[in-house]
Amino acid sequence: MENRITKLEAAIELKVNPLWQVVISEIPKLLISPHTPVLDGYVRKGIKSGWKSLEDAEFTHLEELIDQEIVAISLCLSSLSQKDRGIAKGRITALALMKAGAGIDRGIKKEIDQC
Repeated sequence: MENRITKLEAAIELKVNPLWQVVISEIPKLLISPHTPVLDGYVRKGIKSGWKSLEDAEFTHLEELIDQEIVAISLCLSSLSQKDRGIAKGRITALALMKAGAGIDRGIKKEIDQC
């Protein structure tokens, strides 16, 4: 039974890994905006050198900036046109995916470093 589970985990990882690579490396590129220079600085550093290259304080600040932007966008959704609402929801989704992907990438690498 354990062997079967291990094979299943390996198969799932093989299928999911390319998606996570896109989340970690490509989606952040879409989020760079002239309106968010501090967030963009962290994103560029994460893209260029890997999310692990951010200091813990920088990564915490990045997470806070993402959360603040998600809240700000959410608060004005109702005042946007249908088209702009779709764009805003897409940005919220991309921000959340980037935050999750970067956190997973950092967490996995930290665990490996501690071994």
